Amino acid sequence: MQCPFTVLIIGSSPAALALALALTQQKTAFTLLTRASSLIPAEQPPITLHPHAVAILDQLDVWRKIKDDAVEISNPLWARLGYPLVILQERRLREALCGGIPLSGIHTKKKVVDTRADERGVTVITGDMEVFSADIIVDFDSIWEEFSQGEFASYWGIAQTTGRSFITEKGITCLTAAGCWWAVLKIPPPVTASNARALEILEKFRQGEEEPEMVLEGVARKWSEERILLMGDGAWQVGPPS
Repeated sequence: MQCPFTVLIIGSSPAALALALALTQQKTAFTLLTRASSLIPAEQPPITLHPHAVAILDQLDVWRKIKDDAVEISNPLWARLGYPLVILQERRLREALCGGIPLSGIHTKKKVVDTRADERGVTVITGDMEVFSADIIVDFDSIWEEFSQGEFASYWGIAQTTGRSFITEKGITCLTAAGCWWAVLKIPPPVTASNARALEILEKFRQGEEEPEMVLEGVARKWSEERILLMGDGAWQVGPPS
């Protein structure tokens, strides 16, 4: 008896979950392995969705479920694409995506340490020596590549107000939307007259002495090999200037 075609997804980013949902809707077998302990962490920074991403979520029947929770950033160019650029809580997006994915195909706390491919399929070995087999691998977790830290760092937290603001100056961007504040700054941040207001707002946002999270940057040297395909964060990490 021939086994059904199976996709092995590595990683649990929103893009990986969207692929799992699409495969579920197409009745294609999949296994998802993630190093994370949960698909919906307790705390997540806000996420920006570009119009093309929103279009994909609409095709997956997810957009209508999160539309009321998203904050739209208006722009005539984006309006021409048919969908808006939006910001929303990543946790809300993950909840909507996971709602249509069978939990039987999800395996958390699984770090991939080795992959093997031949004409018959692929085999993955995890850190706890469990073995998984499939026809192809789609990697969102960068099993091949170690991306370097760029020159930008980010802060985020829960906003005290429900309004929306957006300030971008040389070397720093501050944003409040969807119940969160988010800031990206160049390390070290340049102090100039033009960005003094943004730096002042950032100091109001910061809570305690927490360290910023450095933003990774880079593009994988190869995106595919035999039966392994890199996608999303597994293939590229881009900094704020992009």
